Amino acid sequence: MPELSMEIAKKMARNGGHTQSARSIIRARHNNIVKTQKLSEGAKKFSKYLGRAILVGDIIWTIGKNYSSGDQNWISDSIVDVGISAGIYALGCIPKVGWAFNIAAIVLNDVFNDEIEGFKDWFADEWKHFWSFEWAS
Repeated sequence: MPELSMEIAKKMARNGGHTQSARSIIRARHNNIVKTQKLSEGAKKFSKYLGRAILVGDIIWTIGKNYSSGDQNWISDSIVDVGISAGIYALGCIPKVGWAFNIAAIVLNDVFNDEIEGFKDWFADEWKHFWSFEWAS
């Protein structure tokens, strides 16, 4: 929307056959800008809370899926999966470019799925080693 000065509003009122005064034209423009800003702020707040809700849902679903798989490594797998989910969410929070990093991370997560599964196996072995206290003896 172009800048609206009192002079431009007066010309609009004279030349355009407007029944509004120049002040009411400016007031209406200002009100439209305020409404747009409120809608924008509301959309940002909604997307922030929606993103958090999706993250929490994803974490709960991941832990439930790993637990119900019956795999003995479900705890370490859940830790890795939750870390990946949290990392992808954090990338999405970067101002202005976060959405691009978020999409790239999701794609890379799918592309490197075999490598991630290999990391989960390694992490499960290290997890068992750490909690078995073999390292202390």
